[in-house]
Formats: sequence, C-alpha cells, structure tokens
Amino acid sequence: VIGDLWSILTNPLAPLAERDKVILISPTVMDASAEKTNPYFFSMGHHIDSLRRAVDEFFRVIPDVRTIGVLCHDDACGRANSKLWKESAQAAGVKVADEICQNNYASEFTTDVARLAVKQVQAVFSPTHMEVISRRMKERHFDARRLSTSIVIEPLALKLPGFETLEGSFFTNWEPDEDFTNRFKARFDKAPIIEAHNHYETLRSIAKALAMSEGDDLAALKKVRYEGV
Repeated sequence: VIGDLWSILTNPLAPLAERDKVILISPTVMDASAEKTNPYFFSMGHHIDSLRRAVDEFFRVIPDVRTIGVLCHDDACGRANSKLWKESAQAAGVKVADEICQNNYASEFTTDVARLAVKQVQAVFSPTHMEVISRRMKERHFDARRLSTSIVIEPLALKLPGFETLEGSFFTNWEPDEDFTNRFKARFDKAPIIEAHNHYETLRSIAKALAMSEGDDLAALKKVRYEGV
C-alpha cells in the first residue's frame, strides 16, 4: 500500500499493516510525525532536521523579527514542527511569545489570531492552513511575517479562498530541480507542483528496491536510504 500523505491518516494505518503483514509506504510523512514504527511500515518523508536550515535562514534574512507566535495541531507533525521552530528561534535570540496547539482540523483560527495580535508578535508560524490564518490576520489588520511549509502551494495553485492573502509568506521544503521541471513540462505541458519531484523519486526508489528484492521485499526496502530532493 502506498499512502498516506498525511500523518493523521498514516499513523492509524501503521499497526494495521503489521497486523495483516502488508507493506505500507508513505511518500511524505516525516520521521518525527510517525507515532510508532514496525517492520511493515516505511516512510520516504524528509527528516524534520532537514528543515532547520530554512528556518534559521528565515531569522537571518528578517532580523527585525524578535517575537513569534506558533500555531499548530496537537499531533505528532504539529509538535515536531513547533519544537524545531522554537529551537531555531532560541538559537537566533528570538522570543516565542505564544504557542497554541489544538485538535480542531477545521478551525477558523479566529480567537487564535486575535490572541497573537494582542501580543503583537512580529511573525506567525504554522505548518498548515496558512491561507485561513492569513485571512484572519487581514481582517484584524494584523501585519506580521508568516512562515509555513510547502502546503501553502496547494491553495496558491488551486486558488482556494484566501490564496491572495498568502502574498509575502515564507515556507520551508523543496523545489523541484531544473532537469525534472523541464522533463515534466515536456510531457504534461505544465509546470510541476512543488512536491511532484519528491513523489516521483520516492516511487522510483521503491521500484528499484523491489526490482532487486529477489523475493524478499522487506529486506530490499530496508536498504533504501532516501533523503528527499
């Protein structure tokens, strides 16, 4: 089974894979988002530490940011991102004025943004729903820098409600390289979204491993060391 892309769906699947002895491979769930491991569960997602350099760079190129507010979901993925951001902020001498983590995946972030606005944080960090958060910020005339992950690409590409408020946002994660982009355009007559290269290389790594498995798929997959684009 190839899936899922989100840790909130992959984590419940992992113990079922072990129970039924079915190989489960997530293309994107990062190491820190996996709640448990077992011999049948694999992830090709990035390591959380691979994002540290980008967050450090944010603080370097925007030296006027001295206080931040963190919004996240209270799950393994949210806590991992929040932990990294707070460590990076501490290293840069930046104060984390507030951290709000919740279990409501359909939140409109109205009270959360109001709370950060009152504290006058100079940047808002959130791994997801930045288009919703940005809309709430605009309604309150709350002008602060914003840092998110490559999830911001989806509302931009699909022009979801609030996509125009993402102008000026920063985000971490990978760009597809030039060769892949050119090949993709030649085949599909459009540019790839930001995760396309990673997903392609993930599946190619899996295919190569299984082609060399000689009947032992688990042993072959254990030899794959994929670090992302």
